Amino acid sequence: MPAPVQPPAPSPTRTQHRSFAALGTRVSVVLVGCEQDRAQELLTWVQGRVQEWESLLSRFRPASGLSRINAAAGLDPVRPDPALWELLLSCRSYWQRTEGAFDIALLPLHDAWKPCLTTGGSPDPAALAQARDLSGFGLLEFDLRERQVRLTRRGAGLDLGGLGKGFIADQVARELREAGQPAAFLSLGESTVYGLGLHPAGRPWPLALAPLPGLATESLSFPLADSGFSCSGTPDWPRTAFASLALDPATALPLGGRRCLAVSTASATDAEVLSSALLTLPHEARLRVCRAFPALRAAEYCWEGDPSRPAQLTWSLSTQAP
Repeated sequence: MPAPVQPPAPSPTRTQHRSFAALGTRVSVVLVGCEQDRAQELLTWVQGRVQEWESLLSRFRPASGLSRINAAAGLDPVRPDPALWELLLSCRSYWQRTEGAFDIALLPLHDAWKPCLTTGGSPDPAALAQARDLSGFGLLEFDLRERQVRLTRRGAGLDLGGLGKGFIADQVARELREAGQPAAFLSLGESTVYGLGLHPAGRPWPLALAPLPGLATESLSFPLADSGFSCSGTPDWPRTAFASLALDPATALPLGGRRCLAVSTASATDAEVLSSALLTLPHEARLRVCRAFPALRAAEYCWEGDPSRPAQLTWSLSTQAP
């Protein structure tokens, strides 16, 4: 469903805003430079578009394209919707370009570890070994001629995680741009953001992590102009907006430490992939992986959660033009 097309209105600083529930979180949209009636039309379209993408990509929707693939694991191949087919091909490329650190086929491992977030401890060793055997992108087969995919083991499963939010942000921003909308700010649960065009003040959209003790504001800032942002954290990161059950595909274990890693780049999808993959990879592998992506800015922070103790900027990289 394309966005309703109309030439941009002549009020460059007028803003309209809407928030709604989708993707298991709160989605917030700010539109700049259009009159109220036009803005409400676009905001209604954005809400519907996000819900359409969710119905295709969410594993929590039994009728979604992703759920159909999971339900057929170990059985017959599935021909996904063309958009999902292309996204899965992109996921294969991301898996290769990140040296396996980004992997959407870890659902059995996530299910094995998830109860431990509240109960503590580790999964039963036999159950963990079984989950590990059922996890990994290598279990997803592609038939390029028939445009079909198949999970080769019964019990294997896919979960797009944050990549789905990044992909939706990119798609909505592109369609808004094609409809003549000059500027917008999209936030999908705070951890995924896209800034289309410029802020009403004529500069990039200001975006920064919440203040961390001992760190200058500049080190936490990620201004956006036709670019996306993502931040991923380890399970013990003190601020829950970015904390997640982040697993190391190589070890099948949750990532340790109280860390988060933020990335901005031209694509919110790329930002999602990199914030997850770089958080997993050792420092010496990060530069190698980042060479496979366009201009980006990335930073990793460590903090124990005690306001009296300073946080640390433990790693950073910028390949963006000054």
